[in-house]
Amino acid sequence: MEVGEIYEWASDNNRHLRKYHGKLCIYMGEDVIERPDNVVITNHRVMMLGDKEIIIDRTCLKYLYRVKNKK
Repeated sequence: MEVGEIYEWASDNNRHLRKYHGKLCIYMGEDVIERPDNVVITNHRVMMLGDKEIIIDRTCLKYLYRVKNKK
């Protein structure tokens, strides 16, 4: 995953993420949370094009496919 790259969701087989299927987003990088008990949680931040920013965990990354530049 590269920060600033555009990705397309291919999540039609996942009932929780189906609403994003076929939509584009920009990968904005990791979103790290450090809890008071010293547990570090690494999530990922994406900006849905024309919509809002969402936070996802690493299990959702497999549904994002990089959109290649067409020249």
